[in-house]
Amino acid sequence: MNADDLADAATPAAVAAVAAHKFGALTRDPDPHGEPADAEVGSAILQAVHWRTKEVPQLEGAVDDLAQRPDDPDAVAELRLQLTKALEADAELARVVGGLVEGGIAAVAAAVGDTGDAEESGKAGTAAADGEHKDDGDSGADDSAQ
Repeated sequence: MNADDLADAATPAAVAAVAAHKFGALTRDPDPHGEPADAEVGSAILQAVHWRTKEVPQLEGAVDDLAQRPDDPDAVAELRLQLTKALEADAELARVVGGLVEGGIAAVAAAVGDTGDAEESGKAGTAAADGEHKDDGDSGADDSAQ
């Protein structure tokens, strides 16, 4: 899928994310159990682009404009343009976004390590947050320090 087609496919989810979370769509963690699901997919897409693009101010401006004017087709078009530019510039990013578009909420769950089991997803999230450290019962505190 070329960058234009991928941006076309990703834009509705990105718009849903901005509608649901405003500028927070760029910063809050996507929730694979969140509603609406397309907004969570859109958040994951926007964040993937946000962390990899060289055009951060332009992307942030497009998201902010859309958050302020959600019914403005020009604001939607600006977000789509920023997505297209980012996808054209980075083939790996295009692969990641394509996976999110194709996989939907299941791809978001896989990206955040959610297996569908609340206890297990909590462990996965913790492991991801601390560099894949497995809980061996040690709190990590140095018992020799007083």
